[in-house]
Amino acid sequence: MNQFVSLNGFQNAHGVCARACAVSVNIVLLEMMTRHLFRLLSKTDKLRYHRIASSSARSCLYMITSCLSTKSPQEKNILLMGPPGAGKTSVGRILSYRLRKPVIDIDDDVLEKTWGMTVAEKLAQVGGKRFVDEEGQAVCNFSASGCVISLSGSNPLHSDAMRHLKRSGIALYLDVDTEDIVERLCRMKVNRIVGQGAGISMREILEYRKQFYEKWLDARVFCGKGDTIEEVVEKVVRVLDKYQDSESETYISTRSQRSASDGDKKFFTDVVVEGLAPNGGLYIPNKGFPKLEPSEWIRLADMSYPERASVILEKCIHPLDITPSELRSMVNRAYGQNFVSKSVAPVKHLAEDQYVLELFHGPTASFKDLALQLMPQLFAHCLPLMCNYLILVATSGDTGSAVLSGFSNLRESNRQRIGVLVFFPERGVSVIQKLQMTGFKGATQGLSASSRTLTSARGPSKGCLVTQGWLATLQWSTPLFLARLTPSTGLGFFRRWSTTPLHT
Repeated sequence: MNQFVSLNGFQNAHGVCARACAVSVNIVLLEMMTRHLFRLLSKTDKLRYHRIASSSARSCLYMITSCLSTKSPQEKNILLMGPPGAGKTSVGRILSYRLRKPVIDIDDDVLEKTWGMTVAEKLAQVGGKRFVDEEGQAVCNFSASGCVISLSGSNPLHSDAMRHLKRSGIALYLDVDTEDIVERLCRMKVNRIVGQGAGISMREILEYRKQFYEKWLDARVFCGKGDTIEEVVEKVVRVLDKYQDSESETYISTRSQRSASDGDKKFFTDVVVEGLAPNGGLYIPNKGFPKLEPSEWIRLADMSYPERASVILEKCIHPLDITPSELRSMVNRAYGQNFVSKSVAPVKHLAEDQYVLELFHGPTASFKDLALQLMPQLFAHCLPLMCNYLILVATSGDTGSAVLSGFSNLRESNRQRIGVLVFFPERGVSVIQKLQMTGFKGATQGLSASSRTLTSARGPSKGCLVTQGWLATLQWSTPLFLARLTPSTGLGFFRRWSTTPLHT
């Protein structure tokens, strides 16, 4: 299956997108069968297909059998995960009352009963490294369903234990402010936790632990600075409701007067590829864009740009569309090493209440790098696995080099199925812009210089959409609106807090 996408980067920075399908008879029959099935499947089932489907009919038949099975699975546990002092035990007790589910505390109800001694006594007896192993073995022998389970702070350090727990549970990471945790641990008179060696401060070990919590989370509960236990519980309930009610996380057209029917529901992965709605409107979240509380704004102020972007994008994108770990990997790939400034988009103070936001630190020194370093990764993730795409770009400025740079950073497998062809006016771009575009080399990248103006540069890309003989394979054309808008939200939040005094 081949698809063509045209990106017009001069005035609207979006462009035109078109799909061309050239598939074998076997694939066509397979798609016809699955297309009718998809209308009956939930979003979760569609995700399962996306992960297991391949070019073989056997995979498709396995998907059909598994999705239509009438066997009811056991009720999932709710796993509360986070460092010591995050409030897992207290939150678990209140949440269990709210949800009318049994509550299990791994420390009190599993480890201490298994060992016949307190966790502190076991740690003193065997030491930190062996403690994690023995804790993991005890957890692997534990099973439950339909419960609220407060994990220990060190459970995520043991991979086998976490894989065992996640088979029957949804892992929610209580992402609590480090200073709040340190203050609570001081009140609890806890001065050392598992894995904290000599000379390592509490803040350092808490920072080190974050990678393990983020590795295993299904959804993040982002807590504001100074949030009470009751406020954290409310956030847990909201995050859990959103995670479990994935069918309602849909997108509607700005020109629609009503919500889409079940058969026409559009999710994030759908609208990234489709761009415009069939009625010509832009896709926006049916429930509106997420909002941040003042205490959450304060926490964001101390984060790096990639950390901030991950938190904000997780609020915008449902984890069944793109998992938090996949999203975090994309963000780090886009902003980790590609920008000259560690701040990515630093805000400089000029005088009094005047500030300037610098957007030229990206690989092509264009403000469009902020979106186009991440957009290709979102786009590649959402594309059907059996499709090849050619992206057509018409530009009279810096869009061409920004697009080429962004797509050149994709993994090899994605670069092989996504090509980029840039059209630009020979005399309508600066020498630097031309050298930036012509300097990119790749088997799936190309350039074409037209005579004088942007209009002439747009001609070939528009011609692809009207050439007789291609019309039978072109199904739609759209700008990549949401794929460009979503990365830009991180910049918008960044600009807001960077120029606003925290006390306001």
